[in-house]
Amino acid sequence: MVSKQGTGAYGMTEIKKGKKYKLRLINASVDNHFKVSLDKHTFKVIAADFVPIKPKEVNWLFMAIGQRYDVIISADQPVDNYWFRAEVQDRVGPDCGRNANNGNIKSIFRYRGAPVRDPTTRGTPYTQSCSDEKITPYRVTSVPKKPLAEAGQLNTAIDIGVNNQGQSIVK
Repeated sequence: MVSKQGTGAYGMTEIKKGKKYKLRLINASVDNHFKVSLDKHTFKVIAADFVPIKPKEVNWLFMAIGQRYDVIISADQPVDNYWFRAEVQDRVGPDCGRNANNGNIKSIFRYRGAPVRDPTTRGTPYTQSCSDEKITPYRVTSVPKKPLAEAGQLNTAIDIGVNNQGQSIVK
């Protein structure tokens, strides 16, 4: 069962107490920056845009347009229903987005065995911002400083030929 809000419905994810879950969070919006959280749980952030990072724990995670994060959540709270929140950072200026439904962009994480009802949890307080997360790559890599001319030349020639049926082909 999924909770109703107006004419839509909240999504629901069932989790089991004592387990850990890896989530890949993706901001697929075209004009909104979000902070996301799961009430009473922390995110252990382990990757940013598919690059492993030194793990860090946060209550809220800032996600710019197109960003992807891998996080681990531990189902270590009492068996109940919890809000997963995505809040547009609209009070810091128009560059972070606007959304008429802000404050209601949520889904439900329900522990197995919890009653089927809307969560009553409250979000952890935070300060709105439009700044990227400070992350440290797990392994620092850098582009070689050697100029491309010294690295060799890439052959981009196109060879147009004819196959045995007399048709042109491109290789």
